[in-house]
Amino acid sequence: MAINNKATNIDYDIENDSLYTYAEGQEYADSLDLNDMIIDFNSEGSIMGIEVLDASKKFKISKFDLKNIVGFKSKIFVSKDTVKIEIKISILKRNRTVEKSVIAMGLNDVSLSEGTLAITC
Repeated sequence: MAINNKATNIDYDIENDSLYTYAEGQEYADSLDLNDMIIDFNSEGSIMGIEVLDASKKFKISKFDLKNIVGFKSKIFVSKDTVKIEIKISILKRNRTVEKSVIAMGLNDVSLSEGTLAITC
């Protein structure tokens, strides 16, 4: 099973160094924390947002550069026991696009259905 969702917003909080991408107008139901990469789900079990804490450290990029995000892609691989998330961002730096990525893995302790989920913005 593969489910793709489209986020409508990307916000970066430079003071707290947190990156959040989300779709508006959805009701929050649950979260899964994978090494400070938090996946938020709506009441239907679909991804409604992803928050990355300590984003500049995770992506190994300056906080200033995180203010210039031009693309966000994520894939979440769910098995019975584990969840793996891969996030790739594109930033504009010196008039060219640079890609940075990060991966985290954890336990499937919220009983997600097996498959692949994705969110892009």
